[in-house]
Amino acid sequence: LELREATRWKGNEEFGLAPAPVFVKVNILAGVVVQVGLCYILGIWPTVVFAAFTYADTIEDRLGGDWTRIATSQGRWILVTWVASWLCLFVYQTWAKHRVGALTRASMSKAYKGGTAKNSSSATENAP
Repeated sequence: LELREATRWKGNEEFGLAPAPVFVKVNILAGVVVQVGLCYILGIWPTVVFAAFTYADTIEDRLGGDWTRIATSQGRWILVTWVASWLCLFVYQTWAKHRVGALTRASMSKAYKGGTAKNSSSATENAP
């Protein structure tokens, strides 16, 4: 069972998979939209997120001795939102790992039970 099959949004009848829950879909979509939006903000308006600072500058001179001032006040909110978008990815990955694990255990159990019965009956049929 592959991760791709286990995490299909519409489910998979072959493996008896139900569609992904709504919270998983909303979670990953929100994380992606926020992540892309923040990348655009950072790429288009980097000074909104970070204070002007170069390699030649010192923290003492440019930031008043406080290294945390490298991020502006709006930038701190943007960085917190960015961390939240990564948490969305973490939640999705955790859900996917649990789903794959549960489905793998179920398919292995089914294969073991079915395989044992099939092997024992075929062994007696092939006996001389």
